[in-house]
Amino acid sequence: MADEDQEKTEQPTAKKLEKAREDGNVVQSQEIPTVVVLGASLLVFAYAGTWMWQRAIGLTQDIFRRGIHLEIEPESLMSVLSPYAFDMALMVAPLILAIAIAGSASYVGQFGFLVSTKAITPDITKINPISGFKRLFSLKAIFDAVKGSAKIVIIGAIAWGFIEDRLPQLLMISGMEPQQIISQFWLLAQALTMRVVAALLILAIVDFLYQKYDFTERQKMTKQEIKDEFKNTEGDPKVKSRIRRIQMEMAQKRMMQEVP
Repeated sequence: MADEDQEKTEQPTAKKLEKAREDGNVVQSQEIPTVVVLGASLLVFAYAGTWMWQRAIGLTQDIFRRGIHLEIEPESLMSVLSPYAFDMALMVAPLILAIAIAGSASYVGQFGFLVSTKAITPDITKINPISGFKRLFSLKAIFDAVKGSAKIVIIGAIAWGFIEDRLPQLLMISGMEPQQIISQFWLLAQALTMRVVAALLILAIVDFLYQKYDFTERQKMTKQEIKDEFKNTEGDPKVKSRIRRIQMEMAQKRMMQEVP
């Protein structure tokens, strides 16, 4: 009871952090994977978008030519599409590969490679109504609510400003040929997405810093917890054995130095 009454003011020890990591409890921001994946997708479209678009048009034309005389039925549709399955997969492969690599790298970059079954084990304490009510009005819940609102406002403001700046250009596009319209809209979409990614990157950095602060606060310990951990560690046979080995090595070094 005395331990529960104490405030957790002490920084977490290495052992406490290691235990938290084993439980799958690490610093992570969900905003970082979002912005990294979005940025990777933008790069793919910037460098391979034209090729993907041309492949899509070519495949669509071939599919329509093959199926124009067939009745629209599941069997006939599959017979038309199946020869193009590999080409379709090849067309979207750069995007899928970039998303997979970027998504994995964004998590590994935050907390390293980690496999923990405890992280996916059901925790009955999370369905406790009292604990849930406390989480609803916690600092983290308030931060998440503000972050969500800020994201909507920022993206909306960027989109509105972008459209307002490009309004004359958009009006000119309406009189162009279909191919030119598609090309111009594609360039505008890329420019708008770049602005959104830049804004979301700043938001992701802020979110990561907060998640790091929140994690440290949740892992803080009381003075009694630190004392208890030190006693338990000091009584560990492995630790005692290591201490004795170090002491023997130091004693041997002193003896060698004293020998003339």
